Amino acid sequence: MSFSASAISTICTAQPQQAIAQTTTAATPKPTSSNAFLTYENNSTLGINIQYPSNWEKDSYDNKVAFFAPSLDNPKIIPVSLFVDVDNLPFQITDVDDYISHYINHLRTHAGISEPIGVSSTSLAGNLAHNFTAFAKIGQDFYHATDIIMLSGIKKYEITYYIAEAAKSSSYLPTIQKMIDSFGINIGITNSSKNETTSGNFFLTYENNSTLGIKIQYPANWERVESEDNVHGVLFLSPSESNSDRFLESFSISRSLSYRNISSIAELASRAINDHVEHLPDFQLVDTKLIAVKGNPAYMLVYKYTDLVFGRAMAMDIGLLNGDKIYVLSYLADPPKFWFYLPTIQRMIDSFEIQDIVNHLFEHVEPTVSQCSDNLQAIINLDCLSMMFQR
Repeated sequence: MSFSASAISTICTAQPQQAIAQTTTAATPKPTSSNAFLTYENNSTLGINIQYPSNWEKDSYDNKVAFFAPSLDNPKIIPVSLFVDVDNLPFQITDVDDYISHYINHLRTHAGISEPIGVSSTSLAGNLAHNFTAFAKIGQDFYHATDIIMLSGIKKYEITYYIAEAAKSSSYLPTIQKMIDSFGINIGITNSSKNETTSGNFFLTYENNSTLGIKIQYPANWERVESEDNVHGVLFLSPSESNSDRFLESFSISRSLSYRNISSIAELASRAINDHVEHLPDFQLVDTKLIAVKGNPAYMLVYKYTDLVFGRAMAMDIGLLNGDKIYVLSYLADPPKFWFYLPTIQRMIDSFEIQDIVNHLFEHVEPTVSQCSDNLQAIINLDCLSMMFQR
């Protein structure tokens, strides 16, 4: 895959330099002891919202919004600036790792960016993202630069912040992290070009407190498929996008008894990875981390593998312990569409609740291997789905 210069996102040192210069000459922010935060929301062009300190300057231009911390001892130096950039890519990225590799190589061509360039996985708006750190020279001043990139369909969401070398970074990092944590994507904007598959973003509520003990919201135009006994789980299938679309993105919730010898969520994650390595062809782990879901300890796995029916697939599992039960929330997608559907999946995850089961004794019954042949019906069969993600 080749990339043109316009297709590769960069830390554009010229634009921050110009923005910082304009802000410095137009008005010098005054420091204040207030810890109040304001909310910036743009539903017309960017489709985002973010909180920022009330004593920071705000400026917007093109497809960006920028925030500048008050100047301190030297009014010519703005100690911290944070930029939010939303771009439409000229094509949909089919290989994120390849894109990131090209991105880093392109960064290295900038005279204002110095080595080393550090890369790590992180999250942005609940989605998998990539974090880049480097030193950047803007004008005559040096800054610690951090760039966070998240891809969703043909959209690229990017948060870049600069901390002046002369500034005390430790005093600003908590504020910056709070801004990043508050960053949100307005799904109605990001999916506006695909209203036919999001059905106007209307969500229905699924509730099962007789066998599963769960409650969750799901898109109104997604199909709901329940296991025959309503015990093993529930599956939600996205609508077909065309007559040739045979890979329907899905989100499932499965429930089972906890393994007898599992004492921590880290052990559960390790077992899940080992099971995937053993049973999923061409398994490739993309990211893993320990998280919390509604106060319950959980793990998150993002991985790729070769599905026996659909071919190359990308998935995300969130497994959590609740008492003696294991719940696994699984998202499965065609790799090029994985990032596009993530905001919808995140909304489903955010709405997920575990409830008490009313007047029902849960019994764990494993399906037999013969029931799970390698065909489309087996993939949709929730008992087989439970085996695939829980064995």
